[in-house]
Amino acid sequence: MSEVVAESRTEKLDPSRGVRITDSLTNEKVPFVPLEPGRVRMYVCGLTVYDDAHIGHARTYVSFDVIRRYLEYKGFDVRYVQNITDVEDKIIKAAEKAGVSHLEHSRKYTQRALGDLARIGIRDPDAFCKVTDHMDDIVALIEEIIENGLAYVSDSGSVYFDVAKKEGYGKLSNRSVKEMLAGARVEPDPEKRNPADFALWKAAKPDEPHWESPWGKGRPGWHIECSAMSERLLGQPFDLHGGGRDLIFPHHENEIAQSEAAKGTDFAKYWLHTGFLNVEGEKMSKSLGNFITVRELLERHAADAVRYFYVLTHWRSPIDFSEKGITEAAAALERLTRTREELDKRVSGHEQPVDRYLAVANAASDAEKRLFEATERFLSVFTAAMDDDFNTPEAVAALHAFAGDLRKALSDNGHVHKALWAYAHDAFIRAGRVLTLFQDAPAEAAGDKTLDAVMQALLKIRQEARERKDWATSDAIRDRLAEVGIEVQDEKTGATWRRAS
Repeated sequence: MSEVVAESRTEKLDPSRGVRITDSLTNEKVPFVPLEPGRVRMYVCGLTVYDDAHIGHARTYVSFDVIRRYLEYKGFDVRYVQNITDVEDKIIKAAEKAGVSHLEHSRKYTQRALGDLARIGIRDPDAFCKVTDHMDDIVALIEEIIENGLAYVSDSGSVYFDVAKKEGYGKLSNRSVKEMLAGARVEPDPEKRNPADFALWKAAKPDEPHWESPWGKGRPGWHIECSAMSERLLGQPFDLHGGGRDLIFPHHENEIAQSEAAKGTDFAKYWLHTGFLNVEGEKMSKSLGNFITVRELLERHAADAVRYFYVLTHWRSPIDFSEKGITEAAAALERLTRTREELDKRVSGHEQPVDRYLAVANAASDAEKRLFEATERFLSVFTAAMDDDFNTPEAVAALHAFAGDLRKALSDNGHVHKALWAYAHDAFIRAGRVLTLFQDAPAEAAGDKTLDAVMQALLKIRQEARERKDWATSDAIRDRLAEVGIEVQDEKTGATWRRAS
């Protein structure tokens, strides 16, 4: 099949027309109007890398992958940033239990998590940002908040946000401070002026990782990292901020408060939150024995079936995971895959770019007219569904209806010009790819257990060579890996690897 056919656009879509989203800040469906015409800046809260990614994480990141893909389909230039929290209480405790440093522990689980998500077929963001690479940005933002009178330094050298001084605090969760405290676990702290105040900087404790700051050695609180890194990479305000519904309070509420306190402007224009994931009607938890990691799931099911299962439920709605549901999803996806394979055969050898007007010009016979009309109808229904708050269940239904029309056309003996088949094929494939389907080369090998183990061993050998200043060996390992399509990236926290794009 021609690459020109596979990658060309079906038609030039107007990026400013039609998209409506449900904004968590107003809890209303509103027109999506980016701050800068034609461009979208998007930040999604990422993983705290103390353990393997689980199926709830995957649900969130598939959802935002779809949203990003559709905005690109509409013609927007999207810059998508996601953080990695690589220093935090859970990481420190897990590393101590494992008998390794927090950096070694976080590197290991960063690599495992990103590999597992790549195996599902989730595209990488345009930028990942690690907390430990942005300490200067975090300290600078805290200084701004203190200068603006909305934070205070305790006797121990911790810095707290003064919630009582922030007008509008609680606007995202739409709750008063009293209601928030009643529904949250807030540990008593004699250094706080108010129980609702939260840490921007935590004074160093013995045997814990720490960094220098104007207030003494310490490390950042959880919420400040996302404010600092999003502002550094996207500016403030930016267009879309996303995450799981569980992050609305306290994380996103506190992000808004501290970013507005520092800059005096809105933080993000729109807020999107994915629904909770349950396992066969129950909350997923290790104590119930129903906790499932992405790695475990992919040992039992194909990645494309997993993606398809997720998009069958609206991204804002709760989703109930079950083995039966995944199995049924795989069967339904197989019908689409068979249609796609037959379409591939029909456009084989067609080297001309896909052109709607060429398709119109060649729609002469009844069979050609029926195929053209079915394609136009599908494009209209699919776009209407996705414009309506990224309604993937309706979009999937439209794709199946179109597949039915295509199967009828494929069995029709009437002559159909290849330009018509190419137009229909392009519409089918591009829409499917928006929904994360029809990925010809999902990065399954990137998360393969054997490859993970080999790469970790090679990186360890390379690190040992660097420590003894054996630069020739270090460079040779990097260069040989590059020859086979593996890119080694040296960061402050150590080396990581990924497949070269």
